Amino acid sequence: MNIAIFGLGYVGLASAACLLKQGHTIIGVDVSERKLRMLRDKICPIEEQGVSELLEVGVDQDKLILTSDSNFAVENSSFSFVCVGTPSSQSGDHNMSFVLNVSQQIADAIDKCSKLDSSFYHEIVFRSTFRPGTSEGLHNSIFKKLQEAKPKENYNLFYNPEFLRESSAIDDFFNPPKIVIGSREPSIRSKCLDEVYGFVNCPKYYVTFKESEITKFIDNSFHALKVAYANEIGRICAAQKINTKEVFEIFLNDTKLNISKAYLKPGTAFGGSCLPKDVRALDVLADKHGLNCRLIENILDSNYAHIEYLSNYTMSQLEENSKILVAGISFKSGTDDMRESPVVYLINKFESHGHTVFIFDPEVNREKLHGQNQAFIFQKIPDFESKLISSIDNYSFDAIVETKKLHVPESISGKKRIALYEI
Repeated sequence: MNIAIFGLGYVGLASAACLLKQGHTIIGVDVSERKLRMLRDKICPIEEQGVSELLEVGVDQDKLILTSDSNFAVENSSFSFVCVGTPSSQSGDHNMSFVLNVSQQIADAIDKCSKLDSSFYHEIVFRSTFRPGTSEGLHNSIFKKLQEAKPKENYNLFYNPEFLRESSAIDDFFNPPKIVIGSREPSIRSKCLDEVYGFVNCPKYYVTFKESEITKFIDNSFHALKVAYANEIGRICAAQKINTKEVFEIFLNDTKLNISKAYLKPGTAFGGSCLPKDVRALDVLADKHGLNCRLIENILDSNYAHIEYLSNYTMSQLEENSKILVAGISFKSGTDDMRESPVVYLINKFESHGHTVFIFDPEVNREKLHGQNQAFIFQKIPDFESKLISSIDNYSFDAIVETKKLHVPESISGKKRIALYEI
């Protein structure tokens, strides 16, 4: 295929090199004449293993065509990869001016080509990092008019986030962990991208624009989180004269819980006897050494903020003075441990706003409560026994708030069901 790549920075050039290796012809588009001259002279503007050699071969074989003419690029290609930068603005948001300018140029070029050839069709694939809603906004404000009063669809818009790490971009392109393609509807397929990625053996996700756009944010923020966490633990270990390499080998070898899907599912906040108290103790340890571990310091604050969010989210759906069934009070399924359960906070918040609360949890038996578990629940909810009901068959409720997966029969009357274990 002939593929236009708009923006010959790191992502654009790395993508061009990989697509040239696949045998495609690349039309590289950039506003910088200096950069175009460098590439024609076989000087690669970026340092990335293997890229320079592939681009050089492309120039020698006339497979890499370099231009600043958007009309030429669109007219002579099957689709456009948009790889222009989205640098941080002063507010911290992305500066979208380059994306907007290029989008308008491509839209104008498609419009021009369609007027000359009614069968003209072009796909636009954005790779630049976008905040959710950007692709839909570009479609509605710039591209949608291309289809007005035309008998045949002449374009399609896709968002295909890149996951190319600097220093390993070529390997990441040919061996990605996943491929994500966003469009107006997940059922819309990109013929061009299906051909480009046909060789790749990895999970492929066809999703909406917003789902594909947020993916890059989730990945990169988590990578940043991991680095910051490892460094904070490293500082604590160093202060304690602990072998950091040894303890992290232990940590990383646990693929059942530590490096796994465990805990990575948005839902209720954490609680129980271990996580809250151990985070507090680790924070105290860091503070004693003056280490300023901001990430660890704010874990509990983040958890409390999520509990507050769940509370506000639930109450926004309740009518005044509602009769609520809270299904599940222990901090997670499979246990009767209520110590520091976020549900206890929610119950108190509901009652403080005039709602009447009943509690149903088959995993909690009042006869078996003892020790700290018993002390905690009666301290936080003094009338706990009168709220806990063992059967819900003879009750009707204004709302059922499910905090964990319990079997609450559909026959149980409730105007509204709110599941907090998944959001």
